[in-house]
Amino acid sequence: MESKKNKWLSLFIVLLLLAGSYKLGFTQGKSGFVFEPQTFKVVNQKDQPKTVDYGLLWDAIAKLKTNHIDKPTNDEKILYGAVRGAVESVGDPYTTFFTPDELKSFETDLAGTFSGIGAEIGKQDGAILIIAPLDGTPAKSAGLLAKDIITKVDGQDTAGWSTEEAVKHIRGQKGTEVKLTIYRAGRNDTFEVAIKRDDIVLKSVKWEIKTTKGTDGKDKKVGVVKLTRFGDDTSGLFSSAVQDLKAKGVDGLVLDLRNDPGGYLETAVDVASYWVEADKVVVTEAHSDGKNIEYKSKGYGKLFGVPTITLINGGSASASEILSGALHDYNLTKLVGE
Repeated sequence: MESKKNKWLSLFIVLLLLAGSYKLGFTQGKSGFVFEPQTFKVVNQKDQPKTVDYGLLWDAIAKLKTNHIDKPTNDEKILYGAVRGAVESVGDPYTTFFTPDELKSFETDLAGTFSGIGAEIGKQDGAILIIAPLDGTPAKSAGLLAKDIITKVDGQDTAGWSTEEAVKHIRGQKGTEVKLTIYRAGRNDTFEVAIKRDDIVLKSVKWEIKTTKGTDGKDKKVGVVKLTRFGDDTSGLFSSAVQDLKAKGVDGLVLDLRNDPGGYLETAVDVASYWVEADKVVVTEAHSDGKNIEYKSKGYGKLFGVPTITLINGGSASASEILSGALHDYNLTKLVGE
């Protein structure tokens, strides 16, 4: 009987301790460990219908810095995270935030020299996807295709990643290997591709001359110009291509923009200026305040009247669309592709 009493007494003490621990935890939470934002507040400001009170953001950061278990918190990461969240809140995949390291990586891309697999990637409907595998690179050799979705990098799920995060994980030292898990439309299951990284040095413009029979049965020289991006070297290389092809007396031109993911807007305007007459609009930026900014042709004139066909596909994006659209609108080219 005494043994039973001791047993129940022990059980009661345990229950009491558990209840006390729960009450202590709940009380501690109510007294400062749980962040409970007040009603979302809107305040009026001069000349504005309404604006939010950003005090909520500062309160959240203060709670994080004070109460997070891993101290000290990294203020730079908190700042970048807050800014990235603000930028992503607009829901526009073409509006993005770069940290200094990410900007350096982006500028390296446009310069055309980096170490990685050699594929342009982007984000669509929340997924990381291949915009275009670049010719002569490990990505191309491994069989990656435009619109392939990267679901994992080295086993890490890409859900929620930004394009910059994906680039950071995929790039690496020459000779090292990265494993991509790929989803491809038309296949039931994902599959894994192992790719060895290499130094990627790509000129953005390549050109050659091909000979074909014209409708009159005579041989015709056709210049084929391939643009892989609109980067730092594009304007200079394109000028050299035009000069070389004109000197060799080409009868027509094929402009290949397939899988060209774009680049600098100004470079697209510069290239368009070889066909489009001076002061004609190449592209217009329409801003939310009603202001329109027109980018006009510089009218270089070196390709005026040269019959041109432009090749495009699903990987032709951004500056490629601007260039091909302008040439098409002025009836200076025939578009072939999608």
